[in-house]
Amino acid sequence: MRAVAILLSVVIFGLSPAAAVVLFLLEAWVYMTLRAAVEGTFEGAEGGVGKQLLLLPLIAAGAGLIYGAVLAPFAFLICVVIYDASHLSSFFAALMTEQNLLKSVAALMFVELIDATRHAVAIRGGWVSPPNSLQLTFMRVVVVLVPAALLHGAAASAAASAWIMLIATLLSILYFEGFPTQATRWLNRKRPA
Repeated sequence: MRAVAILLSVVIFGLSPAAAVVLFLLEAWVYMTLRAAVEGTFEGAEGGVGKQLLLLPLIAAGAGLIYGAVLAPFAFLICVVIYDASHLSSFFAALMTEQNLLKSVAALMFVELIDATRHAVAIRGGWVSPPNSLQLTFMRVVVVLVPAALLHGAAASAAASAWIMLIATLLSILYFEGFPTQATRWLNRKRPA
């Protein structure tokens, strides 16, 4: 559902592919933060819903800081390649030219909140989330670094880089979320000694 939200942002809101990749990075951070907060709050927790809901923002804030720190270097590398921005100010200036970026972020946050709510209800109902869901989300970001590094080395144009990155982003989402068993097997494969 999140991949569709990113793709629709490009189609409906006229978001550039480069801004869509930024949206992907934001989505990965929000997804990991909300999943960790929901799982940390509700999975195996004792006490009433009221107490758990009081803990949720605290856990979300901590998870957001941790995952933000983990994803920031990757986000910086990917965004520098897309926007050809060697300074943070030029990156933000390029983002400010995106007229519908805030609408896209709002739509994505709506989708993320629906997903987190569904996840919380499932956990409260006794469902246990797969142990590697956050790892797979993180790997989506790492996998997108491969084309970013290749594009940086090839000195491709910003427009071509953005489209290639958007395609890589969507493929990584589809693979890691559409085929989690195969993705987990790929991540845990034995390496030759």
